[in-house]
Amino acid sequence: MNPKTLDDGREVIFRFAEKSDAKEILSYLKKVGSETDFLSFGFEGVGSDVQKEEEIITRFARATTSAMIVGTLSDRIISVGTLSANATSRFSHNAEAGISVLKEFWGKGIGAHLMNLILEFARMTKHVKNVHLTVIDENDRAMSLYEKTGFKVVGRYKNFSFVDGKYRDAIIMEKEI
Repeated sequence: MNPKTLDDGREVIFRFAEKSDAKEILSYLKKVGSETDFLSFGFEGVGSDVQKEEEIITRFARATTSAMIVGTLSDRIISVGTLSANATSRFSHNAEAGISVLKEFWGKGIGAHLMNLILEFARMTKHVKNVHLTVIDENDRAMSLYEKTGFKVVGRYKNFSFVDGKYRDAIIMEKEI
């Protein structure tokens, strides 16, 4: 996978997640979850343990139409992206994408680079035809990134998220591959 060179010359290396990443991914998810209200989880992370995360990573690694990609800087995970294809045969050409980046690295092109890698993987499967995602409607930065990578708004979930006593809608976006 192509690395992303930051303005200061450092390289973010992207690769498929490995079972040995499980503990660090869980720590990463707790940190990234504490940095924004726009994810499906908060500071508590995803409520998994190392063994379960290893199983998740193994399932991604074995799948031909799904992937988990990590971005690392000096061997530290700073971003995670996933593409999850639907397992049902009639819908298996559809996949859901998701990305996250540690806040200290926002605005450096890492999210766009990661999304492009996910879309490249989807194209390489030759099976995935539609990639969709949901984004909280107040997350303008993410919506802009998704639009720049070719996603279009196709719908809305009302009152999708509830954080700090406030309901937020989610925008459904899709890109045909």
